Amino acid sequence: QETLDLALRRAWHSLSCPGCPPPGGLVPSGRTDRGVHAYQMLALANCHVSGSIEGCGFENVVERLPAAMNEVLPVDVRCRRAFWTEDLQFYTRGVAVKTYTYYLAQGSAAFSSCSTLALGAWLLPESWVTLDQEAMRQSAEILLGFHDFLPLSSVPAEEGRGTTCREIVAIAVEQPEHVNLGLLGVCFWRAGMLPTEECPSCSTSEASGSKMTSELQLTRIRVTGKGFLKHMVRRIVGLLVEVGL
Repeated sequence: QETLDLALRRAWHSLSCPGCPPPGGLVPSGRTDRGVHAYQMLALANCHVSGSIEGCGFENVVERLPAAMNEVLPVDVRCRRAFWTEDLQFYTRGVAVKTYTYYLAQGSAAFSSCSTLALGAWLLPESWVTLDQEAMRQSAEILLGFHDFLPLSSVPAEEGRGTTCREIVAIAVEQPEHVNLGLLGVCFWRAGMLPTEECPSCSTSEASGSKMTSELQLTRIRVTGKGFLKHMVRRIVGLLVEVGL
C-alpha cells in the first residue's frame, strides 16, 4: 500500500524543477496510520537557488506547481496550493496542531449503503443503541491537556513513559447536519446520504435530493492535538463510543 509520503516524494522527483531539493525531496509535516486519510497536510521542500527568486523564475514555477504535481499524483492525492517562503523555521516552532476526524454511522441506511459509506465512516452495528453524545462530550473533557497516553496507544511499554506524553487541545463530539465526504462523491445531509451533485448544500443548481437515503445518524468526533502516538486517536474514539453506549 503506497503511503502519502511516498506518493508526494515520487511526484516531486519526477518534475523538472529549478533549485536543489533536499535528499529526501518533499518532507511531509506528519504521518497517518494505515486506513487514515489526510484531508490537508503541509509538505516542505527546502530548495536552493542561485541569485534572486525573481531572477531565476522560481515564482512562476511555484505558481504552476500544483497543476504539475496533480498530473503525476494518484487520483486520491491532490496538491491544492504551493507557496514560497524564506522563513526556514516556520515548520519547527511547535505551534502547529493536527486534527483527526472520525465519522460514526448508525441506522438501517448505513448498511444499505455500506459499500460506499464504509470507506469513510465506522458503521456501528444496528443492534447497538443510539450513542449518548452528551456523555461522550463529558468524558472527552477528561482527556484534554497534557497526559501520558501510553494506555491509549499501541506503543510498546518498554519504549519509556517519558516519550508517551502528548497534549490534546480539543475534542468535539458533534451531530452535523451536512458533511461532504469528498473523494467518496457523497454527502450526508439532514439524516440522509446522497450523491454530491444531488446535495442541496453543495450543488450550485437546483438540487432535489431525490436520491437521498434516509434514516441515517452521523456522529463526528474531532480530536486536535500537537502530536499523537500510534493508534492513539482511534483508541480514544473507541473509548468514547463505549461511553456513549
